[in-house]
This record gives sequence, C-alpha cells and structure tokens, in this order.
Amino acid sequence: FILTSAEAGYSKPHPVIFEEATNRLGLSPQEVLNVGDSIEEDVQGAIAAGLEGIHLDRNGHGDPIQSLKELTSLIRPQMNSD
Repeated sequence: FILTSAEAGYSKPHPVIFEEATNRLGLSPQEVLNVGDSIEEDVQGAIAAGLEGIHLDRNGHGDPIQSLKELTSLIRPQMNSD
C-alpha cells in the first residue's frame, strides 16, 4: 500500500504516519523496518515511533546502505536468529 502524508493527516517525522502504516500492516512497530533517504524524517521518525530505521544513501557517503539490494545482508542474519 501507499500511505501519503495527506491521507494520514501528518507528515514524517510525526509518529502518527508510522503508527498508521504499522496498523495497516497488522504488525507491531518492533516488527517493521523503515528505509529512507532522510535521516530526520525516515530514520529518526521511525525510531521515535518504535520502528527500526535505516538510512539509504544512494550518493555513497558510507551510510549503512547505498542500495536497496544491500538490505538482505542486514536483515537475513536477524531472520535466521529467530
């Protein structure tokens, strides 16, 4: 699904938009990983709402990931430990 700030009534980094997304997914915030290109809106906003947040830096400045393809190397070890 796509959740716009207009639909949620709030913009990131407000926690309501993240809460609405987790509700639609039927998951708890601890089960959701938010990936985005804004540290303040996507990463810090997600963390403030109880989700995990990862910064996607396509400009190659050495942040956690530079491509969505790199997500599997971050989440697979956690999936296998459950």
